Amino acid sequence: MKFLRGGILLTALMVLYCLYPFSVSAEDQNLAHLLKARKYDQLESILKNLQKGYEANFRNERQLRIAFAFLESDDQSLESYLNEWVSERPLSWCAYLSRGAHYWARGWTSRGKRWYEDTPVGKIEKMRFYFERAQKDIERAVELNPRVDQAYIYLIGISMNIGNESISRKLVDEALKVSPYSLDVRMEYLTSLLPRWGGSIKAMADFIEESRPYYSANPVLRILEGRIDAERGDQEKTKESYASALTFYNEALRYGDNEYYLWQRGNTYYLLEQYDSAICDYTKIININPFDHAATYMRAKSNIKIKKYNEALVDIERYIDGFYLSARILSLRGSVYYKLKDYSQALKDYQSAYALNPSCENCKKKIKKIQKRLDKKGSSAYSAEKETD
Repeated sequence: MKFLRGGILLTALMVLYCLYPFSVSAEDQNLAHLLKARKYDQLESILKNLQKGYEANFRNERQLRIAFAFLESDDQSLESYLNEWVSERPLSWCAYLSRGAHYWARGWTSRGKRWYEDTPVGKIEKMRFYFERAQKDIERAVELNPRVDQAYIYLIGISMNIGNESISRKLVDEALKVSPYSLDVRMEYLTSLLPRWGGSIKAMADFIEESRPYYSANPVLRILEGRIDAERGDQEKTKESYASALTFYNEALRYGDNEYYLWQRGNTYYLLEQYDSAICDYTKIININPFDHAATYMRAKSNIKIKKYNEALVDIERYIDGFYLSARILSLRGSVYYKLKDYSQALKDYQSAYALNPSCENCKKKIKKIQKRLDKKGSSAYSAEKETD
């Protein structure tokens, strides 16, 4: 299946219930741990049972989607483990799709968040490098198991990035032959039709109309109806018309809670300094997907803004335990300890963050400031000083 030419998240998940139940100990609920422990039999048992559960009942789609998300990360340390898995199991669709998901995520990370025309050539080349690797692995996974629609979702994302709508259409048609009631496949294709990706509102409306006959069998598909309003909200948010953006996001959410709609509305509330409302939306996302690292991070930041430092620390620890250490999360924890006047712990976190990211100027400044404070005689006397940041 050679259709193509060359998100974000290290989510650790073990679903506790699906149509085909299976038992895994609590310490093995983290799929990243299973990968690094080279427990391939358990990894494949989890993923294959989730796939079987989805094939038997399309309402289990979200469980399967979340399971694969644990590899959608720019954590480069995963690559060697994934390579070993593929080498050990050359006929495993789970291994190929997992490594493909990892390369897919690194492609998105390499590209960055700018518009395509504003993205440096070097970033585009790096994106294509990883997407080519991802495509090869994902297409191999489809050869081994054509019924895994998660593979088509990744391929549509790659096609969207290289601007080939005809390939995206072919991919969605292939996927919907296998899984006609898939929300994730339809939503990914609908996203590829956004004006920012070379599509149009009309094209989006046409595809939503095409999807409506399937709503009666899978009412969750009605969430598609909100995608155009969410796009209009995004356009208003880009113009910093936040109040107008909220109106559109509220309209989108009339059709049901969706992680993207909630994410955009939550971020808009954050920009408006309506932190309690932002926390509410981030919490809804976490209730849908307990391993959503971005929502966990932003809920921690929001709690810091309203001086709920203990609540912020809970989310930061959840992030570190469930995902992976990064300079960003360590720096955030350092800022909390600093505000709590635990300067020794703050210093440790900023030093660890700086070690991971030597270009972090804020970390460098904080280290110097805290060291100066702790070096003064009777540092406890300074802990009562009024903080200026």
